Parts: sequence; structure tokens; C-alpha cells
Amino acid sequence: MTDRIDRYVRGELSPEEARALAQASLESPALFDELTDAALAKAALNPRTVRAASVIRTWRRTAVIAGGLAAAAAFAFFSLPHRPSTRESNVKPVLELSSNAGQPVLLASGLHPASAPVFRGDEPDSRAPQAAGSIVSIEDGRANINLGSLDGLAKGGELHVFRGSDAVGRLQVTTVFRDRARTSVIEGKQLRPKDEVRVDGADHMSALLEQVDAAFNRGDPDAAIELAEAAVRWGESAAVSPGAMAVSWNQLAVLQMLRGEYGGAESLLYRAASAASKTDPVYGQIQNNLGVLAELRGDRDKAAASYDDALGANSGDQRQIVERNLARVRGSR
Repeated sequence: MTDRIDRYVRGELSPEEARALAQASLESPALFDELTDAALAKAALNPRTVRAASVIRTWRRTAVIAGGLAAAAAFAFFSLPHRPSTRESNVKPVLELSSNAGQPVLLASGLHPASAPVFRGDEPDSRAPQAAGSIVSIEDGRANINLGSLDGLAKGGELHVFRGSDAVGRLQVTTVFRDRARTSVIEGKQLRPKDEVRVDGADHMSALLEQVDAAFNRGDPDAAIELAEAAVRWGESAAVSPGAMAVSWNQLAVLQMLRGEYGGAESLLYRAASAASKTDPVYGQIQNNLGVLAELRGDRDKAAASYDDALGANSGDQRQIVERNLARVRGSR
């Protein structure tokens, strides 16, 4: 016991050992007196508490009482459960279809909870989206290419044609299949098979995010996060437009928050918020998700401010979700 008291004076006891010592002192008057004397000696080492010996003797009784109170207070303190300096709620964020009134709802187009019905089956043998392809054949001002909807093409979209590093023409998509398309030549008279055709960066990013959605919606969130991270890396290296990157940053942030990884999600959401137009629906999603993050951290005022910002860029069902989030944080103050 003497060894533990010496270690207490030197400040070497763990919280668990301090609790045990305090508990034992409450059951042993002799130990309590010894612990009180040790506490006084420890306090005397602090220059701010050094007093003349005569004064200490005069106030000895008061000090003993104070020491007892301090010991009791220490016991009570060490008996309390640990509380981190930054409080995070035990409530987990959800996607809209799986939510209840007590849960903050995240917004990201294309992601659905596991309980949502699947209208299109998974296609594991499907190839990854391609950022570039080539002309397969060309005749009478029409070109067949080996890119399709899987790569982000849509009817009416334009594609640039390259031969080596030189731009040699443009095509307009007229008919789209899954992995091929028909186009009309709108610029370039000397186009030929094997000329390279490049997909617009925003269109290719959209195709990459569709893969993210498909992986998550089939119940594979780990694969979805890997695909989302790869999409973000590609977009940043290819200098994709800020608006398209905002969508990808928000998507990845939501996936991370659903997995409880809030630190990385915060920086992604702030980047997305600074890149998106305030009139773009994705800006409303981003602000809503920043509100969810603040709510999870116990900052209801900050959460309410973000939800307020989100309302200006959301409409329909998404607006109702944001209003529900806002009502919950205002009602819980």
C-alpha cells in the first residue's frame, strides 16, 4: 500500500489504480489519514501552495478536511465514465428509404439502402467504363465506334476525334447501345477507322459513378468505396470540371459517413461545397450532408445552418428530407 501512495505522490498511478486507492481509503480511516498527508505533501511541492510551516500547522485541521473532500472528489471523478472532448452521437446516418424520425438522412443521387427494390440486376461480366475508344468503321458521313452507354455516352452528345496528339474531327452520337454507338460526322473529312475517340470528362465521370451506385446497391459498400476513390483520383488527374467533381466528392463522402468515417468525409464535403454552384441540386445535397455531420458531432446550431442552406437548392422529395432533418435538430435543443 505504501508503494501505491508513493506512486500517487509522484503522479504515476493509472486512473484505474487511483480509483481503487480512493475506494480503499473510504473503508480504512488509517489509509484515509495517510492518503490525506500524502496529498498535502504533494500540494506543498507546488510553488503556488507553499506556505510557512507554522501556517500549515495552524490550518492543519482545515487542510485535513479539505484533503478529505479532495479525496472524495477524486473518487467521484475517477468513478465517472470517460467523456471525450469532442462528443459524437451514437446515432448513425442513413439513406432516405431506411430512415426513421430519429436518424439524420444523407443525400446522394443513385445510392439506395439495402432494403430498396433492385430494378436492374448486377452484371459482373461487364467491363469498366472507358475514357477513350476508336472508330470501328466509317461510311457516308457516319461512324460506328466501340463506346456506348456504359462509357457515359448519350444521344446527342459530342465526341472529339484524335489521330495521335492531333484533333482531327468531331462526332455527334445518334444511336447508343451498351458498349457501342453510331455517330454522324460534324467536323473532319478525313476520318478513318482506328482514329481515337475521347469521351468528355464529365460524361466519363458519370459512368464511373454509375458503377459506384451499382456496387453499393447490390450490397457491396466496400467495393463501392474503392470504385468511388478510383473515380475521384481519375477526375482530379484528368482536370474534370468542378461541378462533376463536386458530385463525386459528395458521393464518396456519403459512403464514408455510412461507414462511420467522418474525418475524411468532412474535407470532401467542403471541397464539394466550394466547387458546386449554389443553384445546383448537388449543392443542396452537400449542405444537407454537412448538416448531418455537424448533428452527429452534437453541434445543432451548425447543423441547422447547413440544413437551411440546403433548402435553397433542393426541391421535391429531397426538400422534404432536409426539412425533416432541420425540424429534428431544432426540436432537440
